[in-house]
Amino acid sequence: MLSREDNEQLVRVGPGTPMGTLMRQYWIPFLLSRDVLADGQPHRVRVLCEDLVAFRDSSGRVGLVDHACPHRGAPMVFARNEDDGLRCMYHGWKFAVDGSCKQMPAEPNGERMCQRVRIKAYPVQERHGVLWAWMGSDSPPPLPDLEWNLVPDEQVALSMRIQECNWLQALEGEIDSAHAAILHGRVDAAGTINQWRQAADLMPAFECVVHDAGVHIASRRKVPDAQGQGQDYIRVNQFLLPFWTLVPPQKQFPELSGHAWVPMDDEHTLCLMFSYHPSQPLYEKSRQVFKQGHKGRETGHPSDTSFEPRPVMQPYPHYWSRFNRATGYGFDKPIDTNDTAEGRQRNRRVEFHILEQNN
Repeated sequence: MLSREDNEQLVRVGPGTPMGTLMRQYWIPFLLSRDVLADGQPHRVRVLCEDLVAFRDSSGRVGLVDHACPHRGAPMVFARNEDDGLRCMYHGWKFAVDGSCKQMPAEPNGERMCQRVRIKAYPVQERHGVLWAWMGSDSPPPLPDLEWNLVPDEQVALSMRIQECNWLQALEGEIDSAHAAILHGRVDAAGTINQWRQAADLMPAFECVVHDAGVHIASRRKVPDAQGQGQDYIRVNQFLLPFWTLVPPQKQFPELSGHAWVPMDDEHTLCLMFSYHPSQPLYEKSRQVFKQGHKGRETGHPSDTSFEPRPVMQPYPHYWSRFNRATGYGFDKPIDTNDTAEGRQRNRRVEFHILEQNN
């Protein structure tokens, strides 16, 4: 177990904190490309305890700027996205994606002031449907060559959601193989998850190997073979700095998957999930299951109907789950073994948010 002091150092991510400083030395995926349209509604963002606004200008360039106008603090989420800039709705100050001020309609010396005034802005790069921010003080390195973000679009499925827990709690759940067959399984013997090989041995032994980019986390289980004798079954999860996890595939599901657990602040995490095949298009059925769920149950990706829309003033207003503390995560104990259509529909998966209770 971590000491309280070590835990505090790891989960505090604001400017000037040790972990916040470390995180800012990496490219950070903060939004999906489809969320920002040219001259469209600015999108409120929170990353590493900083409140920001993302927008795509008329030429297709993406900006990530402070959420408040430097003039009078008006919310930039209400700004007009027009003519290659974001125009504050209060006095019309207009800013480009690099933070430079382009117009000050009400100022007699507008041109001279424009040269001095800037809004805080972070460099943004875009690759294969994902927007990345560089929040470090040094010049940015190249984007990381992670396989899921290099394959063609037809080979990958992407989704985002918010988890109401800190980033370390979320990440720890991913690399913990001991919980998988218990939390994700059912009390009775039915269901695909109960057929996982992990379910044959609920007491795995862990072995970890540290390397330059992170940690290999192996879980070793004894499972029966065709002759009825035990053999080793080893699954290896991956942690890659600063917040990436990779999961080995199941026999039933050939795609590879993983997450980025991006800290929004000290108590909320933006989860980017990716599923992909390195050499062929994803099955269309897999895409449908990711988007629609399966027989009333959520899959690893949040379904299109799982979100609870929030006002545009809130960060990531489209990514808050309706399975939350206030709704009891949709859990209904009397029917948690019910395999009827009603039971499957009502007994939603609560595992993505179970760690919230620890906050």
